[in-house]
Amino acid sequence: MGMGGGAAAFRLIGHVRGEDSVLWFSKPASDLPRALNALPAKDGPLTILRAKGTLMLEGAKPYTAHPLLVYAELLTRPFRACSRGG
Repeated sequence: MGMGGGAAAFRLIGHVRGEDSVLWFSKPASDLPRALNALPAKDGPLTILRAKGTLMLEGAKPYTAHPLLVYAELLTRPFRACSRGG
């Protein structure tokens, strides 16, 4: 498993958390949300994705996706904190 999105960015640089949480799994189980005890959150969505190989899950810190993947995910999402000017 590797975290992506805002959660991984926070673990990697410890700056801004972001709204999205992404989990990458090599072989996700069909009942994964239930196994994770995932509950709806008001502060952002949880996205569960299947990794297309093991390199995607080799992050710079434990349980994070590859930094380039995290960066690419952040580029695809509008981020409110960046538009506030500080």
